[in-house]
Amino acid sequence: MNPNGIIVAGIKGRMGHLIAQEAAHHQALAAGTVRAGDAADGTSLLTAGLGNFGDGPIGSDLNLLLQRLKKNNADRQYVLIDFTAPEALLTHLDFATAHKIPVLIGTTPMNDELNAAMDRAAQSIPVLYAANTSLGANLQHWILQKVAGAVPEADVEVMEIHHRHKKDAPSGTANWLADGICEASTRGPQVRSRHDRGPRQTGEVGVSALRGGDVPGEHTAYFFMQGERLEITHKAHNRLIFAQGAVAAALYLAGQKPGRYRMSDVLGLG
Repeated sequence: MNPNGIIVAGIKGRMGHLIAQEAAHHQALAAGTVRAGDAADGTSLLTAGLGNFGDGPIGSDLNLLLQRLKKNNADRQYVLIDFTAPEALLTHLDFATAHKIPVLIGTTPMNDELNAAMDRAAQSIPVLYAANTSLGANLQHWILQKVAGAVPEADVEVMEIHHRHKKDAPSGTANWLADGICEASTRGPQVRSRHDRGPRQTGEVGVSALRGGDVPGEHTAYFFMQGERLEITHKAHNRLIFAQGAVAAALYLAGQKPGRYRMSDVLGLG
């Protein structure tokens, strides 16, 4: 058994189930949450029919879930992974702070209120927020910042493609990539619609979205220069890559000091 145990919020969700699968592969899956009234509420990973995930508890109340965990593993270090929804994040942060449990957050979209809540929590626990937990996407973000600084005269556009069911547009990852480009090169503002804007203005970064089919995620940054164009693309072939990155980040957080962390810390990029 891994000395670090992962609690997966929303374990029956599409991402929650994949994260549980990856955590179980590392012998680190400890428990999972479901909505109140769900048929799995109060059961275990063994009896809920989710897969061969061990016998940890499942429940809707995180405090009761932690009590059940500590009966058998009082000394184990737990980490909470939350890919659920923005409206659940404040409750999850309060729980994590109260029990000194590191938390990895992958839910989008983010806003000022939630960012401030993460800052407050980070005063007492390790907090890592990632718009995208794919290791490749985080390398793309790092590369884009280097390129943006190297070619300050280039016009930049970010375009993303996702499956037809995705709720937010542009994606949190596209916004995050554009933020990184702006921060590295003093570009801005970011433009999400060119309707009635007229000619392109110097420094602006366009962010656009396409929706269709079953695309897990594709992000391309275009650097337009005189006589040439550079395109830097990351393509997700399946959603498992996000679960793999999330579990790697959660295991990294265990034992870290309180503070805000990024996927670049997990990758050792600084």
